[in-house]
Amino acid sequence: MNPEVLQLDEPTSILDPIRRGDVRNLLREFALTGHTTENRLNHPLD
Repeated sequence: MNPEVLQLDEPTSILDPIRRGDVRNLLREFALTGHTTENRLNHPLD
């Protein structure tokens, strides 16, 4: 697979700090190669 757009829904919400950094690095690399990412973060407003 070689997607042009990657959509994510809270990609790091349940990861430990090390894995969060791994995901951020992968997303950064994806963006630097000319791809588009869309991250969705939803939080209750109560």
